[in-house]
Amino acid sequence: MPRQLTLLSLILALGACSLPESDPDPTTGGPSFALLSLDGNGPRLVAGEAGGAILTSDDGRNWRAWESGTLQPLGAIAWDGSRFTAIGYAVLALADDTQANALLHSPDGITWTVGTLNAHPLEYRRMIWTGSRLVAVGEGILVSEDGDTWTEIPFPDELTASPYLGDVIQTAGRLIAVGCNTVLTSDDDGLNWTARDLPALPDCLEGIADDGTRLVALGGTGAIVTSDDGGLTWQRREAPATPPHLSDVAAGDGGYVAVGNLGALLTSADGIDWQLQTIPGEPILTRVTWTGDRFILVGRNSAVYSYTASDGAEAASVDNGVYGIVPPP
Repeated sequence: MPRQLTLLSLILALGACSLPESDPDPTTGGPSFALLSLDGNGPRLVAGEAGGAILTSDDGRNWRAWESGTLQPLGAIAWDGSRFTAIGYAVLALADDTQANALLHSPDGITWTVGTLNAHPLEYRRMIWTGSRLVAVGEGILVSEDGDTWTEIPFPDELTASPYLGDVIQTAGRLIAVGCNTVLTSDDDGLNWTARDLPALPDCLEGIADDGTRLVALGGTGAIVTSDDGGLTWQRREAPATPPHLSDVAAGDGGYVAVGNLGALLTSADGIDWQLQTIPGEPILTRVTWTGDRFILVGRNSAVYSYTASDGAEAASVDNGVYGIVPPP
């Protein structure tokens, strides 16, 4: 199974195993690590981090860090209309030494309760609310109607190996998940999945976005594909030169925005022709979402930016709360 997308590998690759000297308590984790998840669908923006910290914002420009109650990497967060749900990864045991994934809930993104996920301790990178259930993807697929009890869903029989899924979205009633040499679709809210053909790609797909007309999925150093028929068939597209490693993509006013290492910010009006620009300081960016009036970009070392085509990328203010001051990205 390809491992380059795993949360543990990402943490190690980003150097998140060594805390800066300014962190007052190395046992607490903190936003000096990499922000791995980002949800923009709830009453406030919420980002989860590789050391268990939570960052929240009401406007995308001002952020604050909070303790979640776990040190596990938080790779998947979603709002279900009444509360946030997050899934950790059991690279670290829970407080009672149980080697299981943490399952967290919060009504506001600030105060969290921590329980145990009733599933195998796999890595989950993304989670969405479909309107009737939560669906999480990564090394496996999970579904839950209430966010408390989860069911493990098998991969399609036609796959010769279990894929590592990097992202999942819902479009026109269909779920689409992407990963390593894989696109899966589900027309029954995540209970059954079908594998779709992909052109040959140099890297795994890590993010997928939909502008209402065209789907775009991308990842690595130039794997970009598009679909105009709801994810059933895909075409490969050319990346601008050879961009740094790309980790996520979102759609909003004006088209698509993708982010990655070395401050990479790719923009495209149609998902086919892309322009590469670099954010000063070359922060490592891991996630991007559209809020309705701007894109929010997050990454390592409390790197948080807002982006619009007119204003470009603007660094946000981050209050690291109990975690103290961390170096700039």
